[in-house]
Amino acid sequence: MRKRDRVGKCLVLCAISIASLCSWLAAKHPDGAGAIYAKARTAIAAVIVRQHKAPEIRPLSEDEIDDRERREYVEEISYSRLIRLPVRSYDCVSGVATNHEMEPIAYNHSYESVDLGKTAIVLMDCWNMRPTPYNETLDTEIVPLLEFARRNSVNVVHSPNGRPIYHRLEPDADNPYEYNVVKPWVSDAERLDRYLKERGINTILYAGYATNACVFYRATGMHAMRNRGYETILLRDLTRSMETSESRKAGLWGYKYALDILERTGCTTTFNEFQAAVAAGNGEE
Repeated sequence: MRKRDRVGKCLVLCAISIASLCSWLAAKHPDGAGAIYAKARTAIAAVIVRQHKAPEIRPLSEDEIDDRERREYVEEISYSRLIRLPVRSYDCVSGVATNHEMEPIAYNHSYESVDLGKTAIVLMDCWNMRPTPYNETLDTEIVPLLEFARRNSVNVVHSPNGRPIYHRLEPDADNPYEYNVVKPWVSDAERLDRYLKERGINTILYAGYATNACVFYRATGMHAMRNRGYETILLRDLTRSMETSESRKAGLWGYKYALDILERTGCTTTFNEFQAAVAAGNGEE
């Protein structure tokens, strides 16, 4: 309680005590002195009323309205929707260092407890460009993921780095679970971090392009967001890496190397495993 409020409360208590005393004296002295006591009691009562007058009611500002609506939205979507998600990762904690590299001692298949109400899917660099090796997978892989997320009310964040988004992946402005992180006057990373915190999100699933570049190294990518305290998981079958002609001929070694790095520092899962976990969480067969 502020000092001013404490002083005001003490004054009111004193005024009540004095008013009670005046009432008693007025009853004891019905003569002229009693009238004086009665007037004093009335004056003190007026002071008490002024001290306790109702606060002025003012309309809420737009910022306060937005904040209230945000809190109500968070309360609405933050109910627990736990799923048991299969993940893969390397155990490097007890690895042996050889030739300045940490050799993993085990490849783990385990489960993560993930709350869908606190999870977002980030679609990285799903651009509407001339045909590239990436575009070939947008229709067959990323579009089904977005449709699945929309059906199951999972938060989706589009992170296209200021470029046009593939026409079948355009954000749905009427969907409260969908968000386009790009704004030219604020950094993408700050906007994404603020969006996730406002919704109580602590887990991010990544899909998009490219695994060995933006998915991992972008300001909204896995490495940066993990450093901000989020759990990051890669949908390993919904991403591609930049490849050289040699690495492509050798079996997509750019992609394999990126997975190796990501699974040493985090974990991955697949779209099929994610769908099955959500279905099980929904009580579906």
